Amino acid sequence: MSRTDAEVYHVAFLTLSQAGTMADGRRLARAALDVFADDPTWCSDVIRSRGRSPFTYDTAAGLTGPGVPTAVAARSAARAMARAAAVPHRGDEEWYGAAGIMVEVIWHAGRAAGVPPLEGRQTCQDHLRDFHGR
Repeated sequence: MSRTDAEVYHVAFLTLSQAGTMADGRRLARAALDVFADDPTWCSDVIRSRGRSPFTYDTAAGLTGPGVPTAVAARSAARAMARAAAVPHRGDEEWYGAAGIMVEVIWHAGRAAGVPPLEGRQTCQDHLRDFHGR
């Protein structure tokens, strides 16, 4: 994991935020979705890494846009990214908690992109089953 990884996640966040303002932001959401690895614990590390400074995810709270499912899902993904970034680095509980939130990000981003949620992401599906009983 590098500073560049965190910067790519910043771009994915901004892309999802933009997709959340559009009636049909599926192409943008798909571009953001393609950034995320099928490894929620790695995603957890990236979203909470020092490389994200001084980037802020605070703008997620004020996102608005049309009420169409694509836009709502894109905004949900961006807001989940903000929640994951705010999880402190204390131990495994926080690490896995942030990983679970990143699965949520990927789920919503998939919905916004118009693809079945978690399609082709077996590790994300395993994380949901093993840690969240879903």
